[in-house]
Amino acid sequence: MKSYSFIIMFTLFVACNDKDCRTIDNQKPKGPDYTMDIPLNWDIKRNIMGCDKFALTPLDDTSDNFRENINVVIENLPPEINLDAFYEANKHSMKQMQKSFRLISVEHLAINNEKFIKMTYKMNMGSQTMKNNVFFTIKNGSGYSITASMLEGSYNQYHESLDQIIRTFQFKK
Repeated sequence: MKSYSFIIMFTLFVACNDKDCRTIDNQKPKGPDYTMDIPLNWDIKRNIMGCDKFALTPLDDTSDNFRENINVVIENLPPEINLDAFYEANKHSMKQMQKSFRLISVEHLAINNEKFIKMTYKMNMGSQTMKNNVFFTIKNGSGYSITASMLEGSYNQYHESLDQIIRTFQFKK
């Protein structure tokens, strides 16, 4: 693909050892404090487009028109909402808001001893097709949606490394 793809992938695959990463957290939490390790060369934005955190990959080169990213959205939930209901409500909303939404897979998993549901889906965004992984979890009345956003054409290049970063997500004790 692009000439720097191998370098970026190598950086992402070795992410994150202590020298290559920084730990981000939610400084003014709507819910429990969390941390997640993000490579040092990524840009971190806070409180953008409804996201608590927005971490963007470096540009591949000057012709790169999309930066793969991870974002965290935190929602206050009614007490009766469990993880399955939170996932179903989000999936329903995505189908309503994104007419091109296509569900690919759903997986129940644990990350750092917390229950998560991982959903992979496609959607159109302008002339681009996105293929995203969203990890849902809940803790103490807050719902967390952690999304790895990629162009469909770069999904195979990025999804494992972005998922690896998301697997560093943990609630502070």
